[in-house]
Amino acid sequence: MCKRKPDSQLCSTTIQYILLQHYEYFYLLSRYILGKKPKAIPEWYDVNMLELQKQPNRKGITFSYKVVKQIIQYFASDYREAVRQVNLLVFKHYPTYYQQRFPYLYMHLKLRPLTFVHSDWFARYYNDEYENDTMNIEKKYFDDFTDYDDYDLIDDLNI
Repeated sequence: MCKRKPDSQLCSTTIQYILLQHYEYFYLLSRYILGKKPKAIPEWYDVNMLELQKQPNRKGITFSYKVVKQIIQYFASDYREAVRQVNLLVFKHYPTYYQQRFPYLYMHLKLRPLTFVHSDWFARYYNDEYENDTMNIEKKYFDDFTDYDDYDLIDDLNI
């Protein structure tokens, strides 16, 4: 979805948060599983600030899609590999340890395998064969939350 957006357009806050959360996971997995030292998130904010300076009307720290595309290009392949390696650790190399130490994680991964570990994920990710499903990914992300909009959840939590 991000690849179809114009480079100069700013992404939504939702897209930026989702991207940063995945990048945090990637950063940890890359350091401890792949043994690499990837760029830290503040480095990407610096890249974004340089892009925003090219357009004097823009202020803030929201990423432009040009930077979003650079980030995805930078980490998607290694992120997939790191998750694949973790999957091997949990199921092939140390299943007994994970069954005993993290039974719910083990059970969850066993019952709901990570879809992007499969061999065709990388091609689907870049070729985006499901274009209709990803046109407004940020809207889909919050669809389920509208059920709770009519309730005062803060008061319910304080009872």
